[in-house]
Amino acid sequence: LEPGEAIGWQCGFLIASVIDIVQNDQEIAILDASFSAHMPDCLEMPYRPSILKISVENDEEIIEVERGENQGAFSYFLGGPTCLAGDFMGSFSFDTPLKRGDKIVFQDMLHYTIVKNNS
Repeated sequence: LEPGEAIGWQCGFLIASVIDIVQNDQEIAILDASFSAHMPDCLEMPYRPSILKISVENDEEIIEVERGENQGAFSYFLGGPTCLAGDFMGSFSFDTPLKRGDKIVFQDMLHYTIVKNNS
């Protein structure tokens, strides 16, 4: 039995923090969530969730919707904190730059997570 989307469509969030930004061929945002461990459905499907960026500026939260691959002014390759070769999600773009401490909210993350955890 795989309930998946039948009971968990458009619900469930995974919130990760940007812990570092490094430069290689492009800028890489290292998150405190592992794609291999916390979001395997994004690697296996492949499933690309919608994401939001939450920044804090002058004690005010600023929420920004991700624009799609190479659609915003600032593109980042999102990676996890492990040494696993596949612990990455791919490129995401924003209108403003990412910085350490920003939150990345992955939306609609419930449907395969519950199946993998319980079967």
